[in-house]
Parts: sequence; C-alpha cells; structure tokens
Amino acid sequence: MLLPLAVVISVTACKDLYEDLKRHESDREENFKQVMRFDRTKKMWIQTVWQDLQVGDIVRIFENQFFPADMVLLASSGK
Repeated sequence: MLLPLAVVISVTACKDLYEDLKRHESDREENFKQVMRFDRTKKMWIQTVWQDLQVGDIVRIFENQFFPADMVLLASSGK
C-alpha cells in the first residue's frame, strides 16, 4: 500500500520541481528585459532592466511592449 503512494508522491514532486525550474528561468528572462526609466537626477530617459526598477520609478512603455500588471498608468498617447 505504501509503495504506490510513494511512487505518486515522487512523480508529483519531480513534476513540481521541473515546473519551478522553468518558472525560475522564465522570471529571470523577464527581469533582464530592457525598459526606459526616467532618471530624475539626470532629467533624461535611460535604458535599464526591469530588475533594477524601484517603487516610484517612471517607465516609458512603447506600443506592443510587455509590462507587468502591478504598474499604474499615468498617461497614454491615445492611439
């Protein structure tokens, strides 16, 4: 009785580990994508990676560019 349960738990654990590794890889790819951030000290737009953004940063999103759902839209070009 314990052998079938151990097999099912082992297979499930392996599947979950594989999915977690793929999710980690996907998150890493997203974190290193480029984005335009407004630098308040230099008063200009600079290119940086998503990973380096902090709360309160202003970013410029271009047409058809991916952006996370936890951002607030301040303005739009209206196209």
